[in-house]
Amino acid sequence: MSGLSFDDLVAAATVGVAHRPLHIAGLAGVAGQHATVLDGADPAAAVLDAAALMVTAQRAGVLPAPGVIPPGPAAADTVPELPARAAEALPRLCSDPVLLAGLLSTAASAGYRAPAPLLPALLDTAAMHTALRPAVAGVLGARGRWLARHRRDWQRVTDAAAPTPADDPGVWETGSRAERRAYLAMQRERDPGAARELLAAGWSRETGEDRADLLAVLAHRLSAADEEFLEAALDDRKGAVRAAARHLLARLPGSAFRRRAAERAAPLLRAERATPRRRLVVSLPEAADRAAARDGIGARPPASGIGARAWLLTQLIAAVSLAD
Repeated sequence: MSGLSFDDLVAAATVGVAHRPLHIAGLAGVAGQHATVLDGADPAAAVLDAAALMVTAQRAGVLPAPGVIPPGPAAADTVPELPARAAEALPRLCSDPVLLAGLLSTAASAGYRAPAPLLPALLDTAAMHTALRPAVAGVLGARGRWLARHRRDWQRVTDAAAPTPADDPGVWETGSRAERRAYLAMQRERDPGAARELLAAGWSRETGEDRADLLAVLAHRLSAADEEFLEAALDDRKGAVRAAARHLLARLPGSAFRRRAAERAAPLLRAERATPRRRLVVSLPEAADRAAARDGIGARPPASGIGARAWLLTQLIAAVSLAD
């Protein structure tokens, strides 16, 4: 018998070769090219070896069709990989695009690229979050850009790489998202206040994704003069915009956002004298009010392993800046 399939081998093993003799002369697929290595003197061993051979052939892949030219390899990367400790944080931040964008932008400005094993996950995340695409594009390196060319949704990520900004006001009106972001970043470098006013002037006409993407530009040369605009963005109808505004306000020393966070957390912690040393006493909060919800404090725990009040306490403490 020749051209045996894996199902034939399973059937023979199920009933036993003593009841259903199986003479292996050939195997189906790529494994058939190596069937001569099987020892037919022991039928039971031959069935098991044939099954192992077929599974290995299947896992190893199929032979390419004749005439197909595979793509060339990626160019060698010339920039260093992100340090291991920073790279370990990336998978955990994929659920928080704002924090992930901040880390990746910092890495790109410092001349680092993302480690190769993380590239597919970063590209997938950026494909879902438009505002994250420029930051991911900045750390892809040669291998990541090569990889992105082979999937249409990943290609959109590399298309978002910040171009060389054109010093032309018309770009702000008619340019692509990446071109407008680069233009705003150039203006922010020149005159932070003028860049903020430029963004505010057309704010209501921007799409939600564009508002979130452009708001992130204000992270550069952030100052107290930006606080009023960012506070207004906390009421935006788009969640990504609200998250970006909270992230910037949390970075702004002396902001009302940071004061509110400290005032919420202060009554929950107190130090008591005890023998032989002082101890920290923690009180669980009752509920989050509307003001806390506006500042990003959620009431619903992310998993069943933590209670609602414990989760609320975690958020309230985490929202406080160590500098405060």
